[in-house]
Amino acid sequence: MRFELKFLQLQNSPAIPDRFVMPNDSQNEILHSWKEISAYIGRGVRTLQRYERLMGFPIRRPLGKRRSSVMAFRVEVDAWLQRSPHRGFRTRGEDNTLTTKLAEARQQSRLNRERATTNREQAAQIRQMVRQQREQIRQLNEQIAASLAKHSQALQR
Repeated sequence: MRFELKFLQLQNSPAIPDRFVMPNDSQNEILHSWKEISAYIGRGVRTLQRYERLMGFPIRRPLGKRRSSVMAFRVEVDAWLQRSPHRGFRTRGEDNTLTTKLAEARQQSRLNRERATTNREQAAQIRQMVRQQREQIRQLNEQIAASLAKHSQALQR
């Protein structure tokens, strides 16, 4: 896709772009948000942001603003999809190594959460046992103190 630039030439000044002229093809539609772009290619917003950061996904932003609103041209997105390494990734319903690795990672994450829950429960049980033993020690100390007081009174008589 080519953009034609029209320039406004001022006296003693460099050429200044007056406006961008875009052909009126339906393929040159602009996607105006992360949601629209993600719906167009069938991936999540976080995935697109990762593609932008790591693989050069064609996102455009206003100059000087790194975290502002985004847009993308459909033709640029289509071209990127054709030349990008993720072209061979699964489409819905297909199985591949990426899907398998993702499933394994999810399973491992689930197991880690279960282990963490079990560890928290065991730690709570141990804390309860320590509290009970401290209470028993306190009661024994009271009994010993009472017994000593009784014996010392008996000896003083």
